[in-house]
Amino acid sequence: AVKLYEKLLKITPSKEKALKYVKEFNYDDWATTLKEFLGKSSISMIELEKKEEKYSVEKHAKRLEIILKKWDVICQIIKEEIPSVQEFRTLLDLIKLPKSCLDMGLECDQKLSFKATKDIRDKYVLSFLLWDLGVLDQVLEEQFS
Repeated sequence: AVKLYEKLLKITPSKEKALKYVKEFNYDDWATTLKEFLGKSSISMIELEKKEEKYSVEKHAKRLEIILKKWDVICQIIKEEIPSVQEFRTLLDLIKLPKSCLDMGLECDQKLSFKATKDIRDKYVLSFLLWDLGVLDQVLEEQFS
C-alpha cells in the first residue's frame, strides 16, 4: 500500500475520468468476482453494499467533489503521515517482518486482494479513494504487472 500511496501522489485527478470509470463500473460483475475470490466470506461484503450503496453514481459524485476540492490537503496528509517505501522497508527489516505474501510462504493474488479491501467493511480506504478517482485498475496494473 505504501507504494500505491506514492503512485497516488503523482496522479492529477480528473473529474471526467472518474465519472466515466464509475459509469462503466458494473457492481454485479464485481460481486461475482468477490464470490469467486472469497467464497462465503463475500456474502457479508455484498450485503453491506446493499445497505451502504457506496457504489451509487450519486454518492460517488458527492465524494468526488469533496476529493477534488480537498486534493491538496489529502496529498499533504499522505506526505506527512505515510512513510516512504524505503523508510517502510527499513522498518520491516529492522523488526524482521515479511514484505509480501510470498515472504510469508503464501501465494495470493495481490491485485485482487487489494481491490477487495474497499468492500471489507464500512471504512474509506486507499483502494476506495483510487476507485473514486477512476484509477484503481490503472494503478494496480502498473503496480502488479
